[in-house]
Amino acid sequence: LQTSDMLSRALLCLALAWAARVGADALEEEDNVLVLKKSNFEEALAAHKYLLVEFYAPWCGHCKALAPEYAKAAAKLKAEGSEIRLAKVDATEESDLAQQYGVRGYPTIKFFKNGDTASPKEYTAGREADDIPHLMSQEVPEDWDKQPVKVLVGANFEEVAFDEKKNVFVEFYAPWCGHCKQLAPIWDKLGETYKDHENIIIAKMDSTA
Repeated sequence: LQTSDMLSRALLCLALAWAARVGADALEEEDNVLVLKKSNFEEALAAHKYLLVEFYAPWCGHCKALAPEYAKAAAKLKAEGSEIRLAKVDATEESDLAQQYGVRGYPTIKFFKNGDTASPKEYTAGREADDIPHLMSQEVPEDWDKQPVKVLVGANFEEVAFDEKKNVFVEFYAPWCGHCKQLAPIWDKLGETYKDHENIIIAKMDSTA
């Protein structure tokens, strides 16, 4: 072979190897859920303003139960053109990522905003398919902040609940729930106690609305 042919083949091999590596690190999806690894985690954070990431274990029963609901929510958000994307990390394979974000049980769900890796928020709201899109969908009541206990809905949840300058405590309730009804006067009293503290917010959100 001539030197030019050998050089061309060598360059082709390098190009194919590079393409394979890029493809391996690209943002793969399963059922509209981004599949994240250490190699593409930062890329995903940079690409999406809001990223909800589930750290799971393949053998975890709760994770298996969540999977179809999580996929439905991911599809709904994607179809609506929402800025929120759902992702997942196999914490048994990506142990470094799991350790970095303090994952101690499964599933653990973290909410990342604007690519901030320093202080992701723990997601503790509902885990049914309609619960996650619900967080960004509702209109804000005019009197949402007039009472000691603030009223959160989809449109103001992210702004209020993830305010880094304040300590925010949110009760997720259902109107028909007996335990929620028992908690209501206690939660109202808590709101009254801290209503004059600028850095503390007591709030509630109807998870069924």
